[in-house]
Amino acid sequence: KEKAGLWKYPRWIDVRAAYGAVGDGTADDTRAIQRALEDVGRSADRSPVLYFPAGIYRITGTLTLSYRINVSLVGEEPDRTVIAWDGPGGGTRIVINGVAYSRFTRFTFDGRGRASVAVEQSWDGAQPHFDTGNEYSDARFVDVEYGIHGGFKDRGFAETSIQRARFMRNSKAGVALGNFNALDIWIWQSLFEDCGIGVTNDPGAGNYHVYQSVFRRSKTADLYMRNTGGFSARDNYSTGSGAFFVAPV
Repeated sequence: KEKAGLWKYPRWIDVRAAYGAVGDGTADDTRAIQRALEDVGRSADRSPVLYFPAGIYRITGTLTLSYRINVSLVGEEPDRTVIAWDGPGGGTRIVINGVAYSRFTRFTFDGRGRASVAVEQSWDGAQPHFDTGNEYSDARFVDVEYGIHGGFKDRGFAETSIQRARFMRNSKAGVALGNFNALDIWIWQSLFEDCGIGVTNDPGAGNYHVYQSVFRRSKTADLYMRNTGGFSARDNYSTGSGAFFVAPV
């Protein structure tokens, strides 16, 4: 057992030991992490869990995880395991394409005020799987336009759970839903701070449920509902926001 952070199972694949990622905030770790993402979950005799020890993993281009099921990306500790964007302005840090029943946990995604999207979960339909049943937990989405941007290829982003996440200074929205199959996005015990909108389905569609979450100083609204659906919001707290929810005709 390590002195601090998450207990690591011996069979988990360590992105540093196995792929040469450095995590010192200076080295460019884009290629090392991309090679790891291309391998994880491909072989039955290897762990489907990719483990990131604490560190600052500097990336200069978009990472992509495609057409996988039942994999996990796990950081050691959310505040000390950072994926930091050092690419061009308006970039996307990671694209989750055709991935289902998978988990992404214990990271900080730091856009440094230049990245547009922290996580793009949008399935292109070219190969399985319809992206459903994924989990984002104990994660931080910092200084981007969008934290989680889902379903903007007109497919998927269904039954996704977001738990104990923090969305800080997401200038457009913390969570955005992009199509009519973006159904039942569950958000629990999360913090939205200084975002343009907390959770929205405009432009787009789909429905969401927000429970036991805190919203601070959302510029437009905490919740924005353009297209109708089965929404629910319970036991939330809002302070200093433009509105708690907006549902324009």
